[in-house]
Amino acid sequence: MVAGLAVALLAAMVAASQGSVYIPLNAIIEMLGARLPGVGESGHPDSWNTILWQLRLPRVALALIVGAGLAMSGAAYQGLFKNPLADPYLVGVASGAGLAATIVLLTGIPLYLAGVGILPIAAFGGGITSVAIAYTVARRVQGTPLTTLILAGVAISALAASVTSLLMIRSDPDLRPVLSWLMGSFIAAEWSDSLVVLLYLGPSVCVLLGFARILNVVQLSEEHASMLGVDVERVKIALIVAATLATAAAVSFSGLIGFVGLVAPHVVRILWGVDYRFIIPMSGLVGGTFLVLADLVARTIVSPGELPVGVVTAFCGAPFFLFILMRRRTSEV
Repeated sequence: MVAGLAVALLAAMVAASQGSVYIPLNAIIEMLGARLPGVGESGHPDSWNTILWQLRLPRVALALIVGAGLAMSGAAYQGLFKNPLADPYLVGVASGAGLAATIVLLTGIPLYLAGVGILPIAAFGGGITSVAIAYTVARRVQGTPLTTLILAGVAISALAASVTSLLMIRSDPDLRPVLSWLMGSFIAAEWSDSLVVLLYLGPSVCVLLGFARILNVVQLSEEHASMLGVDVERVKIALIVAATLATAAAVSFSGLIGFVGLVAPHVVRILWGVDYRFIIPMSGLVGGTFLVLADLVARTIVSPGELPVGVVTAFCGAPFFLFILMRRRTSEV
């Protein structure tokens, strides 16, 4: 855990140092230290301080938080659904958030109201509403059958994606703002964004970590877990609500970024085993580090332009996931 945290911090510092203006790592450490009480000015140019504190660190912080949230939610979903293909978007969060964001971007709704960004609020509400509908449908069957929840989520996702496509087809030809949001970006990241995401992510992460040991028991079977005194329905509700809140909060400011929540838990299983007391927190560190490095590539590889970070995560995550599938197939043979 300590080594993982050290790697994440090193990745964050490297990402903060790179860009159109290179800032040495030792200068970053000195500028960070200069903000401590009793420490004087670092003596570095004011432009470096502006770039570091107002542009790069807010971006790196948000990427780290979003990556951790998506990865921990993905790990919880994979454990709850007992499905290695589960990701944070499985039950409709992404499609609901995407539809809400598309409506805001294409229908002339003001992006800011009284200084408050409408887009993140709409995306968060869309994601929560989509999952709530899927969950309500699943609850009409006795208990909360996870298969029914997945199928309801797939149906809601397909409907939301169709409406999103219809809006895009009938809109102005310039769809770059919508496509940029749908593929993820941290270009407009601010410190306040990270604080808002943390307000939702903090309690959600506490719930996920609190249920990690019980998640190990649920891996056996629901009947076996019930015999051991586990309230399976309560566990399902708690994990679904916590993972959905974390995912919706993450995508509301970053857009839809794929593969982070899918790949990070698999990396942790390969390196640390199948105990969810380690999988969930380590997935957060791996996912956060991965997204920080992916965002670094996205903003530097075609400089002075920038790629959507979702393109980079797809180029990295898809081959790795195919490798995992082939490795699993080989081991089964």
